[in-house]
Amino acid sequence: MEFNICKIVTSRENYIEFLQEKDMRRIGQPQIYISRKLVSDQEVVAQITTDFFFKTDSEEVEIEWINYWGAFFGDGSNRTKTVESTFGMIIIQLDDILYAVSLGRAHSYASSLSDMDFGFDIAEVIHDEDSIEVKAAKFFKQSKNKSLTQYNRNSFVTSEIGESHEFLISNITLDAKYSNFLLYKYDDKMKFGSSVKFEASAYQARGYFRDCT
Repeated sequence: MEFNICKIVTSRENYIEFLQEKDMRRIGQPQIYISRKLVSDQEVVAQITTDFFFKTDSEEVEIEWINYWGAFFGDGSNRTKTVESTFGMIIIQLDDILYAVSLGRAHSYASSLSDMDFGFDIAEVIHDEDSIEVKAAKFFKQSKNKSLTQYNRNSFVTSEIGESHEFLISNITLDAKYSNFLLYKYDDKMKFGSSVKFEASAYQARGYFRDCT
């Protein structure tokens, strides 16, 4: 299961209102934790508030291949199928900073109110230069001057201005002072762009807050 994390640029209250306008409904109750971490022998304390929202949508769509061949064999029926989509959103407020973990097809509900430089800002701090698998960069809404190149192992491609495939895939490396963080032991690739994506199947939900009291 892949997590997709965005940094949200509005308040928790406004973002919850935005999700509710999209017909997303709260699941369970807000969870509040006090996180205590040692960093360079200093205790860093932060309050974490989390919320979970969810919805399902369904629509009837044409089954093109059966209608195509049915017509050939003299059957003019228009056959459809019901397609159900699920949308989930985990909201995480860390002190006064808001993040969203989009699940299912809810990414657009996060990206529309997100800091579009967030993923690359994180990558600049934690990516491992020696393990880069794919790297692409561009001008994004003319807000950052990035080199217009893409590297995929040993291949080289020139990217065009205006393309939306800005990303970096690599392992991460953290300073030893963060050794008591769950992320310190993460050894899979991460994907960085407007958001940060990582594989989370190996962790239980409560594991992310295992050091909170």
